[in-house]
Amino acid sequence: MEFKDFVCEKLKNAGDVKAKKMFGTYNICLDGVNLGLLCEKKWYLKKTDSGDAFTKENGLAFETGIKGNSYIVTDFSDEKMICALAKITRGDIIKSKT
Repeated sequence: MEFKDFVCEKLKNAGDVKAKKMFGTYNICLDGVNLGLLCEKKWYLKKTDSGDAFTKENGLAFETGIKGNSYIVTDFSDEKMICALAKITRGDIIKSKT
């Protein structure tokens, strides 16, 4: 199974998840909102204020991208937490665009 398909499978309970090809890699979209890109078996999930609060409340720790604007997700073992974080991130992205 390709990594993009693996990630989509892990996020299927969050909503309509798709991997969209962009510039030689894939963006992961949840219900039409781009959450971040895949690169070398890592998901660079956009970092948001609500996401920060959620990770802190739930004792989750992620390495962050070079500019500190993304969580680097490599462990998908807790699907429930990853789906919840994806939904929260989607909500924050939508709020920031309105």
